[in-house]
Amino acid sequence: MNQAILLQKARRDAGLQEDTSYDTDLALWLNDGIDDLNSRYVFAFQEAIIPITTINGIASYSLGVEVLRPILVKETGKTQGLHYLGIQDFYTQNDTTGSIKNYRIAGLSRDAVSDTPYSTLLLSPTPNSAVALSAIVYKAIPHLASTDDVPFIPKSFHRMLAYYATSSYFASQGDNRAVASHDLYENALLDLVDQQDGRPVDAPLVLQPTHSTVPMVRFPSNF
Repeated sequence: MNQAILLQKARRDAGLQEDTSYDTDLALWLNDGIDDLNSRYVFAFQEAIIPITTINGIASYSLGVEVLRPILVKETGKTQGLHYLGIQDFYTQNDTTGSIKNYRIAGLSRDAVSDTPYSTLLLSPTPNSAVALSAIVYKAIPHLASTDDVPFIPKSFHRMLAYYATSSYFASQGDNRAVASHDLYENALLDLVDQQDGRPVDAPLVLQPTHSTVPMVRFPSNF
């Protein structure tokens, strides 16, 4: 379903039928639903492998997408990953240039033409040669910006965004049907978590140590 169809379904669920006067608000609420997903879980369908080729003397590289969480960064074709460093450790290193050992994902920037947000990969030491890297990450679900845009979630779960928008509409009207609509959204979210290996976005990641030979991501065993 694209944004136009989701707006139609949200209108009908809200009892607005063909009244489009709330479409601007409903479109914002659809994106609020996407923000809710991004703030709470990461899913298998968000995993992405982004190829990077380093340049001598350049330490930062656009990943082209907004990254919610890194999983692993490694030399392409190898199993051993680079070491992820927290912000303080990364910026207090003494290494200058040489073979890449460490990385971190920096904050968001925006493309000057499309205004699309993207994250940046920072490497240390600063590469002194061309190296092919694979950045394996969870990428954010993007907003719906136009009526033709289709949510970047499995097709069978598109409807949940209309539930979220309808619930927000009812809440804005002081209508207690907001609770029932939000329950529909939450139930769909639980199904999405179950079917798409959903994991809390803030669950601790144990990233591959530098001496390991097998790429690994582990979440809490009680999840």
